[in-house]
Amino acid sequence: MAEPHAPAVQGPEGFEDAVQELEGAFTHLVRQHRRILARQAEALSPGMSPGAMKAFAAICHTGPLTPSALAEHMLLDRAQVSRLTRELEAEGLVRREPDPQDRRSALLSATDEGRARLDEVRGGPAGGGIRQDLRRWDLEEIHTLTSLLLRFVDERETR
Repeated sequence: MAEPHAPAVQGPEGFEDAVQELEGAFTHLVRQHRRILARQAEALSPGMSPGAMKAFAAICHTGPLTPSALAEHMLLDRAQVSRLTRELEAEGLVRREPDPQDRRSALLSATDEGRARLDEVRGGPAGGGIRQDLRRWDLEEIHTLTSLLLRFVDERETR
């Protein structure tokens, strides 16, 4: 009996073709994501950088986190994160509070106004329509795609 998740037996050509097709799909997906982030950033606050939008989305998704944790999450240095979070604080999207675990550090969290504005942008024309697009999918297909992507990411992170 084959192990679960054992690689399928294929000839080298079939495997390479499949991997190249997947790489092309990922490249296209990343380009789409970057365009959506830029549109969302502009809709959220005219002139906002896509980098600030990525930082804001990470803060919203992850919850309160330190600037160091945000830098690690985004693969940036602390100076870059400092610039991005100043931009977000000035827009009223993020607040900085003392970290109760380490008074020398701070926790970054989204403001209620920031979350409301993000929800509005994601639901509008700048949102990229992922929710609208996925409404045409069966719920099982969404779960399958999510499961396969998480498996792929998890396997890559353990290397």
